[in-house]
Amino acid sequence: MASSWLEKLGLSENELEDLRILAYSFIRQGHYKTALKIYKGIVILSNKAPEDLETIGALFLQIGEAKEAIDPLEKALKIHKDHLKTRLNYAKALLLSGYRQRGVQECIELMRSVDPVISSDAEALKLAYS
Repeated sequence: MASSWLEKLGLSENELEDLRILAYSFIRQGHYKTALKIYKGIVILSNKAPEDLETIGALFLQIGEAKEAIDPLEKALKIHKDHLKTRLNYAKALLLSGYRQRGVQECIELMRSVDPVISSDAEALKLAYS
């Protein structure tokens, strides 16, 4: 489906990457809602690439819409099960949305990570919701 949309619009992967760069520039400027709109289009065109889904989830968290972040983060984790930053954002989205048990369990698993930043962030998140 994605390639047919790209073809119908006369776009290539290069233009899709240009859209990502444009969205990233809006993120760097703090215009998260604008970047989110661009990324929603990118996801349609990219056939739901996990990196794009991860970014959408993070953007939803950034604008305070934690429940909206859960679905794209779950979809990204189905593809990249062990992407630690996405799992941390997923745990945060769960906790902020009121799914305390699932969020704390995800934090406990992330606390075992060999990455000290991920493990300490997961521990801090768990402590904040315990």
